Amino acid sequence: MDIVGENFDPVATQRVGHGGGVDVDSSFRAFLGAVELMDVQWQAPDRLTAIVPAGVSGGPFDLRVVGPTGEGSLPSAFAGSVARPAAIAATLSAPADFADAIHLNDRGAQELIPRLRRDGFFAIHGDGIVMFQHR
Repeated sequence: MDIVGENFDPVATQRVGHGGGVDVDSSFRAFLGAVELMDVQWQAPDRLTAIVPAGVSGGPFDLRVVGPTGEGSLPSAFAGSVARPAAIAATLSAPADFADAIHLNDRGAQELIPRLRRDGFFAIHGDGIVMFQHR
């Protein structure tokens, strides 16, 4: 899941002496109610990503984020369901005269047209559509 907010700031600490160096703490933890999210990753000062553990359902759950500079929460931020999503099926078929129709940019046309000349018929229309029929 994406967690969008503000002030998700990592903390940099510079060591003085003995070679110096900088340590960056960008570790964050996030919770939906009492359930800790997995693999929370800092992406930007306004975005974290995390994995919701399998089986989390019900809600709404409050979201709590804990980071190197403090913590914050958002009430009723998430509701989940363990129900299976609906299944969708579709059948597609090519037009009777053509096996494929592809919209190409200039680079794609440069790569595909020599192959079409070798393997099948092709026609180029002004809008960049390439159509070909397999032999």
